[in-house]
Parts: sequence; structure tokens; C-alpha cells
Amino acid sequence: MHSSKKPPPCDNQPITATSLRRRAAILISLTFVLACSACGERSSGQPSASSSGRAGKYMICYTQSNAHGVNVSAPFRLPAVDQVTMLEEPWAKDFRRYIGQSGDVGAISVTCTEVDPNNPDAALKEKIDAWQKQGIPVGHVNWKYAGG
Repeated sequence: MHSSKKPPPCDNQPITATSLRRRAAILISLTFVLACSACGERSSGQPSASSSGRAGKYMICYTQSNAHGVNVSAPFRLPAVDQVTMLEEPWAKDFRRYIGQSGDVGAISVTCTEVDPNNPDAALKEKIDAWQKQGIPVGHVNWKYAGG
């Protein structure tokens, strides 16, 4: 016998553009976290040739909002960190605090992403150019992660 009962609705609230953007931002952030953790699992814990000298992990962090566009950090080199630290992203928390102290209030979503270690400044310029081509205003702050 076939039952024709409908499943109960999950949420009685309408889906808005804001909620879709928020969900997309969360999904993108989780993707970056998973990608970073997958990269960390492949490492042996020993510094490789690519992580010595100027090469290594370079990151940028940014916030994005309809009201303010994008605020992006300067590229910064990550010290050698364990997988727990990579998942916790203390640099994202520090950037969120910095942006919050700079006058941007409310829920600040920060995304941090790895950039080309051979030329992090050029990689940052490419990101900024891509946002500007989409008509998104970009503010560049000279913040770098100082922890480690």
C-alpha cells in the first residue's frame, strides 16, 4: 500500500535572498575548511621544500557585505600550524575582530583563502580585480596575521 502523507515542512519562514546568501557563504566557508584540512592531512608534519623560505602558505582574509562591499587583508604568511589550528583559523577570528573595531558592526563573516606563495601580492591583485569587475566595491586594509 502506498501512503500519500506529505512530510511535515522543515521551516515555516520564507526563503529570502539574504538567507540564501548566508547559506551560500557558510557552504563556501565549509568548503575552504575542508580543502585546508585535506591539504593538511597529506603533509607529513615536516616542512617541505615548498614551505621553506619565501614559499609556504600565504593567505588573505576578507569580509563581504551588501552595505560595504569587500574588505580584504594584505597577504600574510602562515607559520607552521597543526591541523586543529588550521580548522580553528585564529587568523580569521583576528581579522573579524579588526574589522569589527574598524566600525563594521553586526555579524561579520570572514573567509580566508590560500594564495600563490610565489607571488602573494599579485594573487591579491587578481582577487581585487575580479571583485571590481563584478561591480563590488573593494576596501584593502593593511592587516596581516601576527599570531603564531
